[in-house]
Amino acid sequence: MNLGEVLDIFNLVIADKAPDSEDMTPERFTTLLKYANKKHFTAAVDKKKWNSLRPFTVVLGADGTMSLKIEKDGTAALPDDYVEHKSSRHQYLKNGQVKHSVVRKIDDQKWDHVHQSAIEKPTRRHPYLNVKDDYIRVAPADLRYIIFTYIRKPVDPVFVADYETYGFPVYDEDNSTELEWDDENVLDIIFIMLREFGVIATIEDVQAAAASKAQKK
Repeated sequence: MNLGEVLDIFNLVIADKAPDSEDMTPERFTTLLKYANKKHFTAAVDKKKWNSLRPFTVVLGADGTMSLKIEKDGTAALPDDYVEHKSSRHQYLKNGQVKHSVVRKIDDQKWDHVHQSAIEKPTRRHPYLNVKDDYIRVAPADLRYIIFTYIRKPVDPVFVADYETYGFPVYDEDNSTELEWDDENVLDIIFIMLREFGVIATIEDVQAAAASKAQKK
């Protein structure tokens, strides 16, 4: 679903629920999009909705990408677009065979505990990871590389309008920056936009508007 379709669905609900609302400018629409996109994303991360967050999932060490390099002191800088850790694995050789061990994420208190524990002592088969503000630390410190899966920041959507061709604003798909979600999540974002705009509507109203638009194609 592109932003032109998002605007059409938004306007259908407005026409039904708040026909006397102020006119929507492309600039105001972009502001609403950015707000709703960030709010929906934050909620999805907080609730760990990994399925919805697939477009934002990055795996360092898959599909020909470089694994996350661990420095000699056992630390690694977090990627600039990092938001949330999802999972990590360490790859190693045993008897000539490639093995994988889960790098378990732990908090600061647990980090201190495992380094003093004879039972939970970090090893290559049972490594640990601790996330700080802008870096991670792993134990044991000599893992060198880990396959690191994380959730990245979303790209800000931008609705660009062409004013010149027709003399009034028309959606410019080529120069707009689209939402990265699937259609189900986009409808949730439209619902958030409507609430922010002050329209009393339900998610069912949004879904009905989307269905009505789909029938007219």
